[in-house]
Amino acid sequence: MPDIAVLSREEFAENNMEELRGGLLPILSTIAVLGAVNAVAVLALMLYGSVLERREDYAVLKAMGASQRVLALLIVRQSLAAVGGGLVFGIVAYYVFAPVVLRIVPEMLLELSMSAILAVAAGAFIAGLLGALGRSAASRGSTPLRCFAHEQGADERGCGDGAARACGPALWRPG
Repeated sequence: MPDIAVLSREEFAENNMEELRGGLLPILSTIAVLGAVNAVAVLALMLYGSVLERREDYAVLKAMGASQRVLALLIVRQSLAAVGGGLVFGIVAYYVFAPVVLRIVPEMLLELSMSAILAVAAGAFIAGLLGALGRSAASRGSTPLRCFAHEQGADERGCGDGAARACGPALWRPG
C-alpha cells in the first residue's frame, strides 16, 4: 500500500492545523473575538453590579470622611482582586480538567500558552478597571444622605419621608 502515510501524533496535529488555517480557523477566530468582547462587557457589568451592592458601605466610609480618591482606589483594588481571583481559578481549573478532557477525547489537542494567558489577563484587568472606574465616576456626586434616603424610599433628590428618617430621629417627625 504505497499511498498510505503513517503520521506521528505531532505530524497529524500539524497537518490538521494547516488544513484549518485555510478554512475553519478564520471563522473560529471571529467567534473568539466576539466572545472576548462579550466577556469583557459581562465582566465590567458584574463588577459594576458588585460595587452597586456595596454602595451603603461606601456611603458610610464617605460619611466618616473618606475622600472620593480613597473610595475610588478601594473600588479599583476590590475589582482587580476579584479579577485576579477569577484568573487564578481559571488557570487552575484548566490544569485540573485538561487531563480529564484528554482522557475522554484523546484526539483533542489542548494548549494554553503564556501569550494566551497574558492576553486574557490584560483584557480582564482592563475590563475590571473600566467597570470599577465607571462606577466610581458615577458615584462622584453621590452623598451618604442620598444613598440612605434612596434605600428608605426617597426620590433621587433625597426628598421624601425616607430622607427625613435617614437624617436621624432629630429631623424626622412622623405624620
